Amino acid sequence: MLNKKIIFILLFWGLVAAITFFLLLEVKPIPQTWPKDKLEHALIFALLTYLGAKAHPKYILYICLGLAIYGGLMEQAQSLLTQTRTGSIEDWLADLAGIAFAFYALNLHKKLAA
Repeated sequence: MLNKKIIFILLFWGLVAAITFFLLLEVKPIPQTWPKDKLEHALIFALLTYLGAKAHPKYILYICLGLAIYGGLMEQAQSLLTQTRTGSIEDWLADLAGIAFAFYALNLHKKLAA
């Protein structure tokens, strides 16, 4: 039987792999509406932060820093490695907002539980 930590590790790294695949997938360009696209970025990175914190609780700051770097690199990779996608600083800022929100929520939960 898998314990919870192993499940969170598998979910975290599986989601990182899936996001990397989908962000670099060549797609037919579709118009992005401002709040929807940015909310998607923020929610995905909030979920990654949550899963990373549950998978590796002692390394939450490193998880947040790693996800921030990952988000920036993915935006660069979309511009450099795909024909139909472009990276944007606004998307990366939405990624950072999701990371910050999840980090704050996790810390608030920890304080309330103590």
